[in-house]
Parts: sequence; C-alpha cells; structure tokens
Amino acid sequence: MSRRSSLKVSQHSGTGASAIYPLLACRMRENWHMAASEIDQTSFKYAEENISKNGLRERIKLFRAAPTGHVLSPMFDSPQTQ
Repeated sequence: MSRRSSLKVSQHSGTGASAIYPLLACRMRENWHMAASEIDQTSFKYAEENISKNGLRERIKLFRAAPTGHVLSPMFDSPQTQ
C-alpha cells in the first residue's frame, strides 16, 4: 500500500489555544494531517504557536474562522485548499 493511499485527513472546528486534538492526532499517527479552525483571535495566536513549537506546521493547517458565517468556510475559501 502506498503512503498516499494511507494518508488520513481530518478537521477540528474550534481548536482552541492549545490545538490539542490536532497535535495529539498528528503525534500519534504519522500519516495523519489535520485542518483546524478557530474564531477567537487570542486562541488562534496561541494555537499557531503551539503547532509551530511542536514542529507540525506541515501537517496541521490552522484557519481563522469569522464569528459570522459557516465555521468551515475558511477551509474551503482558502488558497491553500485549491
């Protein structure tokens, strides 16, 4: 089985300041990648720092969600997803 066919991608809305679920998922499963969103500006900043400090920026993509609109919109509207 190729690595690509075993790649797992998941999403976590409202990841919070710690981004704990994406961090744990990627630490425990080397073939997992995560997309995470956060509305709160302060929590987003800390989540971004935590992801970087853990060396997982290539596997966890953090998106800033707006307080209005659909929480998943930034993931689908982002140039990173195209």
